Amino acid sequence: MLSMMRTPRALHAAGGSGSPLGSAVDSGAACSAFGRQSRGASASPWLALLLTLCAGAAAAVDEVDSLCIDCHRPAQSRGAVPVIEGQHADYLRAQLERFQHRHREGFPMNALSAGLQPEQIETLVQQLSSREWRPAQPATEADVSAGRERLDTLDCSGCHGAGFLGGGSIPRLAGQQTAYLERQILGFGDAERHHPPVGGGVRMYSLDAEDAAAIALALSEMR
Repeated sequence: MLSMMRTPRALHAAGGSGSPLGSAVDSGAACSAFGRQSRGASASPWLALLLTLCAGAAAAVDEVDSLCIDCHRPAQSRGAVPVIEGQHADYLRAQLERFQHRHREGFPMNALSAGLQPEQIETLVQQLSSREWRPAQPATEADVSAGRERLDTLDCSGCHGAGFLGGGSIPRLAGQQTAYLERQILGFGDAERHHPPVGGGVRMYSLDAEDAAAIALALSEMR
């Protein structure tokens, strides 16, 4: 759910401006148009979720949780997709709202969140945050000293906590998916997402790919 993934061109267009899914999924005509466009396409969890949202609020609340976890489960292989079960409620809520209002870009999340009502978002947030956090991948014997050194230098624990467990609107990073973390760090540096200055006033854009990879690995290995 809370991801930034590469997309097939046709389906990316379906979530764009002026498309059936570019605004709230509350129009029967829009849903019918998307249904016609989707016939013959290979089945996928996020396509099923789009059609579920078209079906109505009750169905979305009943079914969306299992469809989210199909992509967001630990050890999944769908790309840089984060673990969201056990993540903090305030953070999940804020990210869903940002995707919904396109303050954060990421397919298919902009389209998936577009039709959600506040009460649906709250139901999802409470369901997901109440679950046990499970690390994205098993711990390894990887050398994480370089990443830990960068984390200390940047004083990342000043906001994310000594164990990088976060709290409130600050996300848990310990045990998160490595590729997702790396991609977000680089996204902050490229101004795809906003991040305030870190320790010593260092800006995220000063971090290069090597820094991002080292920090991501160190965080993902934490428990």
